[in-house]
Amino acid sequence: MLAACGFESKKGGSRADGETAKLSNRRPKPGYLTVDRVRSPMSEPKLLVPVRLSSFESLPPTLTETLSALPVVVLGYEELDADETEQSVSESRRAQLQSTLDGVAADFESGANVETVLTVTHDRAKAIDRVAVDHDCDIILVPNDVSVVGRVLVAVKNADHIGEVGSLLSTLNRREIGLGNLVHVTLLHVAESDDEMEASEQLLAEAKATLADNYDIDELAIETRVRRGEDPGFEIIEAARDHDAVVMGETTRDIERDVFGTVSEQVADETGEPVFVVRLD
Repeated sequence: MLAACGFESKKGGSRADGETAKLSNRRPKPGYLTVDRVRSPMSEPKLLVPVRLSSFESLPPTLTETLSALPVVVLGYEELDADETEQSVSESRRAQLQSTLDGVAADFESGANVETVLTVTHDRAKAIDRVAVDHDCDIILVPNDVSVVGRVLVAVKNADHIGEVGSLLSTLNRREIGLGNLVHVTLLHVAESDDEMEASEQLLAEAKATLADNYDIDELAIETRVRRGEDPGFEIIEAARDHDAVVMGETTRDIERDVFGTVSEQVADETGEPVFVVRLD
């Protein structure tokens, strides 16, 4: 489907004709974002990083350095063959898997708040969901290689995830400021019809104001874009071409669909960028 739409995975290229790009300083009317939707700026989101141990090499150093400022749970999983059971996995194999998992945790900076969980399973989605719930994780990372996190695309469907997004962006921004840089944020909403354009712009204007007022993101470093299209996945991939990382929200409570499914995995595969999936409460 993506090939039929003429998508090329390489970065760069001009913006789609249906896109409206705005660098707006106007303050929104109240309504979309209420106090109960905004996470405390002092509250850091907990990140879940699932890795398949049998095919794992290493996490990108830029990610481990950046994410060392957050509480992290590294879930090392091994998918079992149909004729295997958890009880049939030998102690030596478990020890080998644990050694690999410990190596992943060691990639994070010294003193980082990193937990590890090892599981062998027939169903990775259920395993990831269980660990995310048990450890109160707010965000699941689909890791990809990245050398710098300077431009971040945030796909905004509604206001549900703005607190977790703000806390994540604040953490990324603090690291970049320490390196003499500044994170530039693009807030993206996909409108399915012309009738939704005004409401979409209002939603993004309020999200921008919330990030600037509550999470120390420079308002001048926040761009808002509304793209007109019926396929959100395709529009997000197109918009992500000139970014280093993508932040998205769960649309359902289906881990298989939202993390490894139609949109986030497409974005990760097509762009080669890390994707942060913010979980529903």
